Amino acid sequence: MFARICGVISERFADPDFGPADVAVETGLSLRYVQKLFTARSSTCSRFINSARLERAVFLLKRRSLMKTGQPIREIALASGFGDYAHFNRTFRRKFGHYPSFLLQHPK
Repeated sequence: MFARICGVISERFADPDFGPADVAVETGLSLRYVQKLFTARSSTCSRFINSARLERAVFLLKRRSLMKTGQPIREIALASGFGDYAHFNRTFRRKFGHYPSFLLQHPK
């Protein structure tokens, strides 16, 4: 069951309007049951979705740096599922301790 939920999230996280209620609908489960499955893993569905978005953003930022594409960070945020650039910056900094632009100066 949880693997199915993770698969749905992997396919849809880039949609900025995608959230826990959509996970429940797409998996045919109740929202409460989806929440319960994440709680059992000491997480939340929203946190899991945000983690997928942040992982994608890190990948795109590193790719931008290596390929020297000059892709705007705002565009990377949108491609990663963040509909709001300021929210992306805050979420990124909270998770990694620095802003996304730091990765462009210090790619690993």
